[in-house]
Amino acid sequence: MPGFPRPTAFALLAAVSVFAGRPAYATTVTLDFSQLSVGAFTTTQYLDGFALTPRLLDSSVPQIVDSNGVYNLQSTSSVYYGGADTFLTRVDGGAFSMVSVQAAALGGDTGTFGIGIGPTGGSGGFLLGAYLTGTAAPSTFTLYDLTGYTALSGVSSVDLDPVSQNGNNFAITAITVSYETVPEPMSVSLFAAGAIGLAAARRRRA
Repeated sequence: MPGFPRPTAFALLAAVSVFAGRPAYATTVTLDFSQLSVGAFTTTQYLDGFALTPRLLDSSVPQIVDSNGVYNLQSTSSVYYGGADTFLTRVDGGAFSMVSVQAAALGGDTGTFGIGIGPTGGSGGFLLGAYLTGTAAPSTFTLYDLTGYTALSGVSSVDLDPVSQNGNNFAITAITVSYETVPEPMSVSLFAAGAIGLAAARRRRA
C-alpha cells in the first residue's frame, strides 16, 4: 500500500476487513408514545428513531391519548373507511419489521369500526374489530404477535389505521419493531486510524 510502511498497511487492511465483514445485528425497540404530546397532530412526530406522519388527505386527524397512563394512537373522529392513516417509517429510511402491537376498542366494539395495520400502498397485514374480522375487539389493551404477517416484514413504511367513533375508541399502543444495523463508516475509519497508529508505534520501537 503506497505511502505506508508494510506493517502499517497490513494493519489498515486488517482493520477494514474486520469491519467490512462484520454482519448486521438486530435491534428491537418498543415505541414509547409517552414521548409525544397528548392531542391531535397534523405534522410528523418523531420517537425512538421512527417517524409518525399523518396522511390527512381523506383521513381523520390522528391523536395521542393518555388512557389511564397508557399513551396510545387514536383517531379524532369517524371517517369510516378513511380512519386516521398514520405512516410509520424509520427516520433513516431503512427497512424494519413489525414484531407486536397492543390494541383495544376502549369504548366497546359495536362492529362498525376497527384497526388496520398494513404496508403502505400494499395489501395484507393485521386487522382488528368485528366489522373487519367478524370478531369484536377487546375492551382492554391486548398484545398481538405480528411476526407471522409477511406483509409487515422488511418494509419501509407501515400504515397504522385506527378507525374510531366517539365512545368507540380503537387505540394502538406498545408497537414493537425490529431492524438491522451495521457498523457506521465513521466507526470503520476510527478503528483503522487506531490500528495505523498502533502499527506505527510498534515500528518506531523496533
